Amino acid sequence: MRVLHCNPASEEYQIWLPYTWGRFREFCDHRSGYDLSSIEWLDPIYLGWYDVARLIGDTDFANVDVLLLSFYVWNEERQWEIAKIAREQNPNILILGGGPQSQYRPHQNTKSYEVCDYVTPWEGEELLAEILHRRLAGQSIADLDELDLLVDPRNPVDKVVPKRLKLMDAKSPFILYKDDFIRFANHILTITNALCTMWETNRGCPFSCTYCDWGSATNSKVSRMHLDRVYDELDWFSKNKVEFIFCCDANFGILPRDYDIALKAAENKKKYGYPHVLSVQNTK
Repeated sequence: MRVLHCNPASEEYQIWLPYTWGRFREFCDHRSGYDLSSIEWLDPIYLGWYDVARLIGDTDFANVDVLLLSFYVWNEERQWEIAKIAREQNPNILILGGGPQSQYRPHQNTKSYEVCDYVTPWEGEELLAEILHRRLAGQSIADLDELDLLVDPRNPVDKVVPKRLKLMDAKSPFILYKDDFIRFANHILTITNALCTMWETNRGCPFSCTYCDWGSATNSKVSRMHLDRVYDELDWFSKNKVEFIFCCDANFGILPRDYDIALKAAENKKKYGYPHVLSVQNTK
């Protein structure tokens, strides 16, 4: 079974290493209770071209079984167009949408999201592993809608119940798939002269601020990545000259250890010259 993850960058010349692709693959390879070793993870779509034809290049969706679309405000129109092209080339393709922009509430306009078979606004790793397992076994996934884990955008119901992941045993996709990420980095450097990446040291947010556009992680427990893994990733970023790190923690500084993480980043900058920037979202 061939799986393609698509997450176009917001800008044509600020391109991000495909962290979400690595996060999905890491869970399916190492933390799922299912044997998903037969899954073929195709190279993700992560460039930022506004021209969709250029963005998808010579992608043959007839040879893709599952298409994963990560939605946010900067890419949703391109994602809709990509989904339509994929469906035209392959009527049997399973198209799954996720991310903060994947609209699912009844009061929202979900019409455009009908290009997807299902959407979910919550953490996708464990859910994706369940879907892939069922597809490999020839089982239906329709009851996942009934179990409030997926939403049919043709019949949206605001009842999705999040199932939070424990992250302490999560492995680093950058290190697990280092050859792939170095290959992606070299590709990016043929287009622009700087490497950027998203990065998590924890996930979740205990607050429920009405003004916040953080997505689905609000009003939830904070789940931490293992500190050794956090440090190993900082070393990987520095040694591979990643210039800009966007830390996706909702409240950097909320944990006492965050000071040590910031100190480690500063020490790496002195030692290796990288990263140039560590961008964080301060605790509220």
